[in-house]
Amino acid sequence: MPHTTPKPSRIPGPLHKAGLFVLFAAITAALCLLLSGCAATGTTSPQRYSVTWWDVFDTVTVISGYADSEADWNTQITALHADLLRYNQLYDI
Repeated sequence: MPHTTPKPSRIPGPLHKAGLFVLFAAITAALCLLLSGCAATGTTSPQRYSVTWWDVFDTVTVISGYADSEADWNTQITALHADLLRYNQLYDI
């Protein structure tokens, strides 16, 4: 009776894992490319704003962030500054 070696159904060992990793990376990259095209057209991206305060925690405080408009930024930053001034009073030693 002739001796025959059965063919493996998959690539054994590290080659199989590497192949799965490459497949997973390719699928992930394809999904990222497809989904990045789903953004609404004609919308503006948020602008970067920054503010510097010298009156909290006896140090320079620099806050940078993004907002859709300067009015939105000023609303958020005014509330944050009030919170930081309150924390400065509470924890001042």
